[in-house]
Amino acid sequence: DPEFEGQTKGRLRSSRVGEVVEEVMEAELDRVLGEEGAVASAIVGRVIEASMARKAARRASERARYQPGNQGVSDDVYREQFGIRSKNWHDSAAWITDDDLLAAHAAACQVPDSSRMLDVCCGTGVVGAAFDGHVAEKIGLDLTPEMRALASKRLDEVDAGTVYELPYDEGTFDLVVTREVLHILADPQKAVSEIFRVLRPGGQFIVGHILPYGPEDAAWMWRIFKKKQPLLFSMFQDEDFQDLLKGGGFRDIAMTELGVWESIDTWIDTHETSNVHRHEIRRLYYEAPAVVRAVHPFEVLPSGEIRDLWRWCIFSGLKPKE
Repeated sequence: DPEFEGQTKGRLRSSRVGEVVEEVMEAELDRVLGEEGAVASAIVGRVIEASMARKAARRASERARYQPGNQGVSDDVYREQFGIRSKNWHDSAAWITDDDLLAAHAAACQVPDSSRMLDVCCGTGVVGAAFDGHVAEKIGLDLTPEMRALASKRLDEVDAGTVYELPYDEGTFDLVVTREVLHILADPQKAVSEIFRVLRPGGQFIVGHILPYGPEDAAWMWRIFKKKQPLLFSMFQDEDFQDLLKGGGFRDIAMTELGVWESIDTWIDTHETSNVHRHEIRRLYYEAPAVVRAVHPFEVLPSGEIRDLWRWCIFSGLKPKE
C-alpha cells in the first residue's frame, strides 16, 4: 500500500519506507565518517559554521531589539546620577584609573604638542591628564558640578555644558578625547557631529569604549550593562562604532585593543544598580551559555568573585583637511 505525494506521484510518503531509508543512511554515514577523516571534518565543519551563523543572526536581531528609543532621559537625570557617583568614582571600577588604558589613549595622539585639547564629559579629568606632554592646553567639559570640581585639579580649565551642544566655536580644538560615554547617549550621532564641528580641519578625535568580542556575546553584554547602568542606550560592536564615526564625517579611522581585568562585584556596587539587578548580573555570569564562554574571557573565583577581561577598543579618527 504505497502512499505518494501529489497526483504525479513524484515522492513516496510511506512512513515505513522512510524508517528503512533512515536506518540504511545512518549506518552508511557512520561507516563513511569512520573511514574518511577528511570527509568527516568537512561535513562537521559545515555543520558548525551553519550553527554559528544561525546563532549570530539570532543575536544580531536581539541586539537590535535591545537598543531602545527615547526613554525620556533628561540632563537632570544625568546630573543627579553622576553627581552621586562622583563621591566614589575612582573606586567604582579599575578601568577608570588603569595606567595602561590611559597610556593607550595617549599613544594614539597624532597632533603637535602645541595643540589645544578638549576632554568631553571629562569626569574627574584622568583621561585628559593622560595627554600631559602631548598637548599644550587641556580643556574639560562636564554636565555635573561635582565632576567639574574634581577635573579642575587635573586640567587647565573645565567648562559646564552638554556634549549635544558644545559651547565652543567651530574649529576651536586640535584634539577631542572622550571615553565610555557614547553608549549612554540617546543620540550618539548628534554628539559625534558636535565633536566634529569643534575640531579644526585635520584635527583628531580619540575615543575609548568597551565593546563585545563579537556577535556571540553582544546581547549577553547588553543585558549585563543595562542592569548595571539603566541609562545605557546602545551596545556597539566594532562595525557599529566605525559607522558612527564615519557618519559623523571622520576619516582614516584606526583602532587598537587592550584587555583590562575588572572585578564585577566592585563594578556593580554603585547606587544606580539595584540589589535585584546585582543578583541578576551575577546569575548572567554563572549561567553564561557556551557560545559566550567560547569568545568572552571571564572567571569565577573559588570565593565567588567574578572577574571579566573587558575588551577596550581605542578609536582614532581625523577630520578631513579643507
